[in-house]
Amino acid sequence: MNKALLLVRPALALIAAVSLGACVSKQVAPVEQTPAMSSVAPTLALEQFLSAANAAARNDAEGIRAMGRLFGTRDAPIINIDSREIVEQRMYTLAVLLKHNTYEIQGEQVVPGRMSEAKRFLVELTLPDRKVVVPFTMVLSKGNRWLVESFEAEKITNG
Repeated sequence: MNKALLLVRPALALIAAVSLGACVSKQVAPVEQTPAMSSVAPTLALEQFLSAANAAARNDAEGIRAMGRLFGTRDAPIINIDSREIVEQRMYTLAVLLKHNTYEIQGEQVVPGRMSEAKRFLVELTLPDRKVVVPFTMVLSKGNRWLVESFEAEKITNG
């Protein structure tokens, strides 16, 4: 048998299997968060928020929208609460404030009284002119998504 056919057949079988899997629709129950997932998910949301902030600070409209989806309260992301205009203005303002060269998550703290729904992260932001450690509070929304609830802006502005 031709060597080229031997190499192509497994690839074709994989493509067929993936294609068939994509055609099947199935309801899947929500996965309960394990302790490992609950520690990774807020970190990932925070990293996405910081990345979106840098994009938004460069006048990237999608960065502003992403920030609106990642910033909010226990009830919902801010994009689901306030008008589009207000969200865009607020997120752009936060983006300009949070514009950074790099960041490092230095630690995690409990939020007393809210330990099952909130976490605080200490983030060292390398700004254009200095480094500053900024506490960010993450909250688990009713939609079971981690959102940036707040951060201590005065750590940046008082530097």
